[in-house]
Amino acid sequence: MKGSVVVFLAVIAVGVAASLAADTGGVALVEDFDRLVPERIMLVQAPYRGDTVVYDEPPPDIEIVEHCEVDEMVFSAAIKDRTPITVSDTFPSDIAAVYCYTRIVGAEDTTAIVHSWYHGEDKVVDVGLPVKSPLWRTWSRKTIAPGGRGEWKVDVIAPDGSVIASKKFFIE
Repeated sequence: MKGSVVVFLAVIAVGVAASLAADTGGVALVEDFDRLVPERIMLVQAPYRGDTVVYDEPPPDIEIVEHCEVDEMVFSAAIKDRTPITVSDTFPSDIAAVYCYTRIVGAEDTTAIVHSWYHGEDKVVDVGLPVKSPLWRTWSRKTIAPGGRGEWKVDVIAPDGSVIASKKFFIE
């Protein structure tokens, strides 16, 4: 799809999934994702704006593969041509969104990781992202609402549930 962006958002409740799908203007993908992160029950997929579709089963090409590593993890104000732009660990309070860009290495088959976003000690959202080759670049985006100042953190969760990377950033 020309100009499409695929984002998987793992969320805890159907109401949150609906609001996230509305926020991203995307497609809701509902599936049991307990093999990856047991307490997460929903995925929202937003490939393009417009339609909302609910699926009963996960895409058949997603398989849990145990081995992958984070080769690079950075925060940025934008992504252009699959490259993070304005990389930083500190952003102004008026920033609209922050991107967490990760380069994953070592996946032997199609798999998925999760970006777990925290504001302070509170988990805000889990974003499930496909990994489809041994060298894969992927990212998630978090809109920063007013009052989003302070310390933020993103954990990268491997298919086996382990944290394979963790990094903090700050909103002034």
